Amino acid sequence: MKTKLQLVLIDSHLLFRKGLKAIISDYPDFEVVGDFSTWKECIPLLQNEKVDILILDTNFSEFSANEIKKLVSKGNDYPKIIALTFANSMIQSLDVITSGVDGYLLKDEEIDNLIANLKNAYTGNFVLSEKLNKDLIALIKEKTNFPFHFLLSEREFEVLKLVHAGLTNREISQKLFLSENTIKTHLKHIYKKFSVKSRKDAIQKAKMWGFFK
Repeated sequence: MKTKLQLVLIDSHLLFRKGLKAIISDYPDFEVVGDFSTWKECIPLLQNEKVDILILDTNFSEFSANEIKKLVSKGNDYPKIIALTFANSMIQSLDVITSGVDGYLLKDEEIDNLIANLKNAYTGNFVLSEKLNKDLIALIKEKTNFPFHFLLSEREFEVLKLVHAGLTNREISQKLFLSENTIKTHLKHIYKKFSVKSRKDAIQKAKMWGFFK
């Protein structure tokens, strides 16, 4: 392994970012060469400097780690991207993992575990917080056995497709010539069948089960 791994931190919370920078800088194997509040701010640095690991906490529903890699790639050479965040729902966690990251760690990770995982990720291994393993394994098992008893009615599927297209309840009601209350009722049924509590999680679970490509 290199004498010092070059790291960049991205986190919108200034105090957390600066605190993490100070902690990591105490370890002789690492050098933090930049810290930013958004991933877009760090693109020029990543395009001009050799960075080994990029640690970020951000909303992976807005973009994917693969997009960052394409922007900063030098041939097959790009930084390892580690998501460091608070625990989300398992559906959201799966969304982060499938975005192209090289690791998914939690912010309450013990610092020694964090350091060990960063080194492990640099060598090419996918790293995952132990706390996420059990829940993700259960979710993957659920995915591999399609829940036919969760199949939606034709109208519910129609509503879900329009939610996936980004329409509001009012827009869906106008398009389907139904009342907003009826749309809300259909959504409640969808949430119950999918065991979720939000539009976003319903869409992510539908994608996971192959409703949408």
